[in-house]
Amino acid sequence: MKEIEAWFRKEAHRTARTPLLEDALIGGRFPAYAAYRLRYFAVRTLLAAALHALKIILAFRFFAPGSFVAVLIVQSAATLASGFWWGSLEILREKVREDYRAGRRRGLDGLIGRWLSVSLRLGTAAFVAAVLILPACPILFGRGASAADFFLSSILLRLALDFPTRAFHSGVYAVRRVYRPLVSVVLAELLSFATLLAAWPLIGLWSLPPASAVSSLTAASLVFHYTGRAYRRFGLSPWKNLRIFRRSGPRKPSGFGSKEWFAAGAAYAAMRLDALLVLVLAFASVPRIRSGATLIFAAGPLIRAGFEWIQLFYFDLKRLDRPVLRRLREGFERRLSILAAPVAVILWIPAALAACAYYGPRGWTFFAAFGLFFLGRGRLAAAQMRAYARGAYGLLFFSGSAVLVGHLAAGMFIVGTAELLAVAAVVTLIGGAIAGKRARESEWPSGRAEPLCPADWLARTGRLKGPATVFAAEFVRESSLERDNPLRRRERERYLLQRIAGIIAARLDGRGAVAVYGPGRLIWHERGREKSILKMEWILSLGAGRIRRLETTGTQADGREALRQAAAMGFFGRGLASGPRADTEAAFRKLIPEGISFPVNGPPPEFIRGLSSSERRAILVDAAAFASDFRIVRPRSSFDVTAFTESGTPRRIFLIDRKTPPRLRNRWRATIRRLNLEEALFHDDHDKMRVSHPDETDH
Repeated sequence: MKEIEAWFRKEAHRTARTPLLEDALIGGRFPAYAAYRLRYFAVRTLLAAALHALKIILAFRFFAPGSFVAVLIVQSAATLASGFWWGSLEILREKVREDYRAGRRRGLDGLIGRWLSVSLRLGTAAFVAAVLILPACPILFGRGASAADFFLSSILLRLALDFPTRAFHSGVYAVRRVYRPLVSVVLAELLSFATLLAAWPLIGLWSLPPASAVSSLTAASLVFHYTGRAYRRFGLSPWKNLRIFRRSGPRKPSGFGSKEWFAAGAAYAAMRLDALLVLVLAFASVPRIRSGATLIFAAGPLIRAGFEWIQLFYFDLKRLDRPVLRRLREGFERRLSILAAPVAVILWIPAALAACAYYGPRGWTFFAAFGLFFLGRGRLAAAQMRAYARGAYGLLFFSGSAVLVGHLAAGMFIVGTAELLAVAAVVTLIGGAIAGKRARESEWPSGRAEPLCPADWLARTGRLKGPATVFAAEFVRESSLERDNPLRRRERERYLLQRIAGIIAARLDGRGAVAVYGPGRLIWHERGREKSILKMEWILSLGAGRIRRLETTGTQADGREALRQAAAMGFFGRGLASGPRADTEAAFRKLIPEGISFPVNGPPPEFIRGLSSSERRAILVDAAAFASDFRIVRPRSSFDVTAFTESGTPRRIFLIDRKTPPRLRNRWRATIRRLNLEEALFHDDHDKMRVSHPDETDH
């Protein structure tokens, strides 16, 4: 018993010390959170870079020139194919998130199983290519089998394993991270290095292919093991739905082969194009600066790490990918852009040491150009991942292709290695600046056929340009027999309204938006002057006799005017004032002097820093819930949490001790709800938001 209690105390202490995303957002612990996320990545990157550099140097010295170039081509093509596949799997991840949040978990096994089946077919095709390349190379080049042929085969073997492992990992990674110990992260590289050292005295150059194969097989086995454990914790078993060659197998996965699938894959592959700078410069300059190109090849893992580090925060960006969390996400993205600089320095140091060992002492311009390139790569990666998380695939493809063209032009006309690096650094920095600006201007898709929360609906309606009409339907409250359980009655009423709102959203089909406002009211808007999309008779029949009142503002000049007319008609309650903007902090202090308030993006007070990670997470969840619905249905925090929103996103969070008299807490909730509505209806700066939110008419 004592051992169990000690284990629980140890786990509680470890959990309390582990930085969470909420600590980075409102706890002032972003550096600790970033270090926690990057700790294993740094170790693995250094090991992979050392092993890769050793392999490239050996291949450069002992492989024939034609075989060496063939290795580079196949390696680059495999990198692009693997990147395209992971990017295209965003279709699977989005569908898993949607079903998981909606509680439709029963069909997840079949959904993931269909994608796994496709990935196994692709992996089988790559494996066949890996086998066929062994006899094909000697026949094509008129020579006997060489170590280079088997090394090419090992590269294709890694690609064959990447297809199913990435699909298997993506199925659960959509909703949670897959945690692995440090040993499992570095084990593949350590075993590969040990194989190379043990086999080199016996078979020499032929030890490269088995060392690469050991690394690939070990890495794939570890991914399947730890990801499978995560699936079992969720009660999922997609492997039971695998059908690889049988014609009676499952149908093609939904979205596979679609335009969105191709766009997501191509966009992510374009993000990897910059990491293939080495290949472009080498083909353009091998006859002149082959030794310099080899150095850049050897630094390939470090150059790729300049992009891959941001992928560790992809899960966080998707968690914050909601309009109501825009302010929190923008602050998090700014910190990631700043983090790119120290990450670039950390990656540049071993690359500079390798260059110094390879060339000997060089001028400062060479190492400065090398450092600028790593800095530009990190900033570009941060902007590209931000755009990828938002689904701005066109921006990604354009930025990646533009940077690649710039590198190609530099390689065609510039001879010296230092000059090449300097031009590549400038091109990458410019690409990162442009991509970052365009990423900030991109926004979520706005035509989804699903109900919105009130805050999102108000923000979207206020951005409408051109004629708009607002409608409101008030429902009769249910007189349930379960008088002893009002919570269950409210949940049932809310579920019914959500179902009706979903039907209305599907009928509007992007030409309007609907939200559940309060316990018994639906509000929606329609765009344009044409005849109403939803017939009044259809709405009344949909309500099954429970609609007590159905009102409309009539067609107004734009969304802002429609909202103001709706407020005047009492759609959002009484007592709303269109006067000067109220001072929320003063109102809070007047009513709750001992309460705590702090800005979302500003430094949190010491009191917040002293709370546990779980409590900070609960505060953030409750603040987001209040900012979305202007009320909290199921509070999680030990405090009474409210939030003031601006442009549809939380701006300031207010905490009240639950020991405060309920009368005061209820008065404050009514006050902050009114202030939020007045801000959204009368004081929202539409022109200021235009940069962040494209007009609804553009969609």
